[in-house]
Amino acid sequence: MDAVYFESMLATGQGPPILLTTDSGKIFASVMAFVSVGAVLASLVVNLGPIISQGWRESLEQLEADARKLEQDVSGKKKKDEPQAA
Repeated sequence: MDAVYFESMLATGQGPPILLTTDSGKIFASVMAFVSVGAVLASLVVNLGPIISQGWRESLEQLEADARKLEQDVSGKKKKDEPQAA
């Protein structure tokens, strides 16, 4: 039980733990450590997800617009290079 408690405190970034004397206290602290990390990650996803999604969408739209412009530039040069039929 001591090893699980100690590892859960370290794995969740809460550092070396204070000494708890009962097994039930160690189990509670271990579970709460992982729940708190899960809650922080969930709140980050909920709050930052739309912002990241919007930035990703705008970047892809800009990339597609640049690709269309490049295709038009290339096809325009090909038309100029083709010999004129008389």
